[in-house]
Amino acid sequence: MSEHFTAVLVDDLEKVFPKRDPRPFDTSVPLTGHAGERISFQVAVRYPDLDRLPADEFDLTVSCAGTSVTLHRVALVPADMPIFPVHDDNYIDDVPGLYPDLLVPLASGEGQATSALDLRSPGWNSFWVDLGLSGVSAGPVAVRLVRRPRAWGDEQAGEGSLLLEADLPLEVTPVEAPSTPIRHIAWLHSDSLAAYYETPVHSELHWKAIGSHIASAADMGVTAVLTPVWTPSLDTAVGTYRPNVQLLGVWHDEDGYQFNTDLLDRFLGLLREHGIRQVEIAHLFTQWGARRTPQVWVDTAEGPQMRFGWHVAATDPAWREFLAEAIPFLRDHLEPEWGVENVLWHISDEPSEQHLEAYAAARAVVADLLEGAVIIDALSSPDFADVVDHPIVATDHVHDFLERGLTVRNVYYCVGQARAVSNRFIAQHAIGHRHLAAQMFVQGADTFLHWGYNFYWAQYAVRPIDPFRETSAGGRFPSGDPFVVYPGPEGECWPSLRHRVLGTMTHDARVMAWAEQLVGREAVLAIMDPEGSFAGERGYEAAWPDPVDYRRRRLELDRRVRAALGGR
Repeated sequence: MSEHFTAVLVDDLEKVFPKRDPRPFDTSVPLTGHAGERISFQVAVRYPDLDRLPADEFDLTVSCAGTSVTLHRVALVPADMPIFPVHDDNYIDDVPGLYPDLLVPLASGEGQATSALDLRSPGWNSFWVDLGLSGVSAGPVAVRLVRRPRAWGDEQAGEGSLLLEADLPLEVTPVEAPSTPIRHIAWLHSDSLAAYYETPVHSELHWKAIGSHIASAADMGVTAVLTPVWTPSLDTAVGTYRPNVQLLGVWHDEDGYQFNTDLLDRFLGLLREHGIRQVEIAHLFTQWGARRTPQVWVDTAEGPQMRFGWHVAATDPAWREFLAEAIPFLRDHLEPEWGVENVLWHISDEPSEQHLEAYAAARAVVADLLEGAVIIDALSSPDFADVVDHPIVATDHVHDFLERGLTVRNVYYCVGQARAVSNRFIAQHAIGHRHLAAQMFVQGADTFLHWGYNFYWAQYAVRPIDPFRETSAGGRFPSGDPFVVYPGPEGECWPSLRHRVLGTMTHDARVMAWAEQLVGREAVLAIMDPEGSFAGERGYEAAWPDPVDYRRRRLELDRRVRAALGGR
């Protein structure tokens, strides 16, 4: 039994649990990054094994010239459904419990940040460090942790003592990588924010929360955000409706439909402000079959009416009449500024083989209105190849498409991709959140979609949930699948550990694409996939790489880029 506090540095691909000794940072693989990139590591502190928890306090200081430094506490969250009973070996555990995920902000500063640390758990506690690199960033990264014992009762407080002092090596490429070639799509659920904060839809608090969540999505590398032109008909129980968050104002009288874009333009302004490059229009038909229409409210002389919804069939002439005016209006409003290639349209989400006829009928309703537009939909069956212009294929079904000789440029994963393939579940090893970038590069894919950026609902949106207490949509999805960020106080958006790893994943993709231009594709493949395991029909199902080895691959890639740039 130890009577001493212990502290150790840990990399960003380790999840620190109270009762598991973390894998220490391997300093033979320095921290590495490019100007404009955020890189991360952790400081883990362990309570001694005593019969009572000491009241010691700690001061953590992290310094590095030419960086912005931000400190977070890694908070434990309940993973009530970590994974399905039948699963592979890519999970840290399959037992419900408290898992590290939420990053609670502590302090930030330019070149240095200091914070008092509060240990919350017996055993190991972790603190997350973000470094924002600039073109003049220079290592090493200095870490200093001081213990300050506090008195019990009438005892005298002890003297402060140095618990940890260490330098982490850092290599920086002082040039910013070109923008990501990956179209990274996230489904922002703005109704979740109104429900969580108990504020009216489109109140100022609601808009603040929308803006902070869009900013955090962009910070993760997201390039396209679901835009609720009308309320999305996603994960909604048949016959029920999610809160109305429709951005497009609609008026109808004897002269037909007229439209107002005040709310839509405010939302688009937030996308522009935070660097989002694509506008993703909410689906034109209901999920899992495309048989009905989404919820659309229309102002009339008699007052507002829910003109469309579950009560209107997808092929109803009234829906076609509405879309015949709404779609051209939206295209005229969006395409001149955003570009036709950056306005993304959906028919229906996740149709399966039995929905092929209904999906084709729904698509026929709007085919002429969307001529020349980009239509994308997430699905798993190659039977839809002839009716979906740009299918987004589940990663564990890519082989079905390749076996038919079809090309797969767009991929997604969600609750169903729980074995072998990359995902973002809380109970998974962090390398599983990150190596998708290398798989997509090897496979030649350029689009990634995920449905659950901030779905703070139980499945089918039957009730709102508190994401700090429920992480599995009411026990229906593996914990972490429904969201990757948390709603902080007063509309803030708090990141998760997974958010940070996914942000690094998207930056990996940027650097791979850049390196391909500088040193050639074969050189990048040799570094990032040396055994060729990510190639072939089942490349997305390859064994996960060792986290330290994967960090070493990224280090070698950065060194090759710097060499190609003349050693800068």
